[in-house]
Amino acid sequence: MVALLIGLPTAQACWSGHSVSHGKVSLNGAGESMDVHRERAYGVWLPRINALLPSGALVRAAGGPDGPGYGDTQYCQGDDCTPLDWNDTLPALFEAVRLKTGADAASTRAAMAAPRVTPLTVQVGQGSDAWARALATRLNRDLRSAYLPLGFTRYGGAPVNPWVAWVVPRKGKAAVVIGAFDSRPAAEALAARLSTDHGLAGFVRAL
Repeated sequence: MVALLIGLPTAQACWSGHSVSHGKVSLNGAGESMDVHRERAYGVWLPRINALLPSGALVRAAGGPDGPGYGDTQYCQGDDCTPLDWNDTLPALFEAVRLKTGADAASTRAAMAAPRVTPLTVQVGQGSDAWARALATRLNRDLRSAYLPLGFTRYGGAPVNPWVAWVVPRKGKAAVVIGAFDSRPAAEALAARLSTDHGLAGFVRAL
């Protein structure tokens, strides 16, 4: 299932695509629209990569399932950063980090067993495709400057504000969703803010 991009042009951005962050792992990717399968893959592999990292280490990656991203991929231990080579698949990034950290077999097995994250979103409507597109267009127009906390994945680019609303298939209809979160409290906080500040009734669900 691939969401459709509904909203404003990205020509103002210095880069376009998406960025995702979980724990000590961040990644800039080329895909510009929400992809449910991509979000689920991040929920599996970013916790595994995070589990490999020793104290004080972090990974800043560029690339992923959609091809090369903006910037370079680096492994950093404190202020000491070195490049990492990988082929833009998440298992390959895991392997590159495993080799860099020198993780033994037991540590690798433990990292592979790290609990996966189920990406969550806030659904604010569901109906026909035309209805959902119209709602998403309005939300992207009205909420783009609201600086909403949109979770562990941000779509759009920088320095412009990210896209807000997406249309995704759900049970034979089109659902309008906002955000992609790696924790339920964060998703519930957005749902509360949408209700209080913008009069939108939404509920948290898995992507």
